[in-house]
Amino acid sequence: MTITGEIPSRLADDNAGFSNIKKSIPCSFCNGFPGLEHLVGMPIDDITILRTENFIVIPDIAPLLEGHILIVTTKHYPCFGAMPPEHLSESIAIKRQVKRMLTSAYCAPIFFEHGPATCDGLAGACVDHAHLHCLPVEREFFSLIAPGHNSEQISSIAQLAEYTKNGFSYLFYESLEESLRVYPLKAETDDIPSQHLRCAAARIFSISKWNWRDIIESPDYEKVMRPRILKAVDLLRCTVTE
Repeated sequence: MTITGEIPSRLADDNAGFSNIKKSIPCSFCNGFPGLEHLVGMPIDDITILRTENFIVIPDIAPLLEGHILIVTTKHYPCFGAMPPEHLSESIAIKRQVKRMLTSAYCAPIFFEHGPATCDGLAGACVDHAHLHCLPVEREFFSLIAPGHNSEQISSIAQLAEYTKNGFSYLFYESLEESLRVYPLKAETDDIPSQHLRCAAARIFSISKWNWRDIIESPDYEKVMRPRILKAVDLLRCTVTE
């Protein structure tokens, strides 16, 4: 596995980018993030923070806070728990690198994921392509997650595969102290609303607008969000070479 912050003029290598994904798949992540490119006004190469053979780190299209970024799989899986074991192992190193970067540029991050077991919108996911949110914060919000649902502590993100294998969707949360919690969800008891984790974070930080769809349609997106995204990309890219 090679982690690099060097961004090529185009992500043309099948093992580095998304050209190995069939364009017929109706997934904006597989098709190279056209929405993000359009809104930010740059090709995805120019706003990619980090990449490996199986992962790409990019800014969130509607960051809740400056420095809000995503770790995205280069191949299409519904969640991290559905990835091959070797990819899950690699994700641990990626997550560790991202934590160092965010801590250097902003502050320590929490990580969270809506983990649908299949590509059908379960677990509050509105994009069925595996992506882990990385949010630099100074306060936790796990107390607001999935009220009425049980949670379990795990020791490694690699254990998410056990839930997916057994037919569970899940919510995943990693605290500032690196405590990992999973909220297992069976289809018949999955009442998690769309973007539940974004909403929970917004409540803690008194952010009035948390729905990414509303944010990207906001008339001040270009004036407010675009500079926030580009500043974060520049700062985080600098930390890659430190």
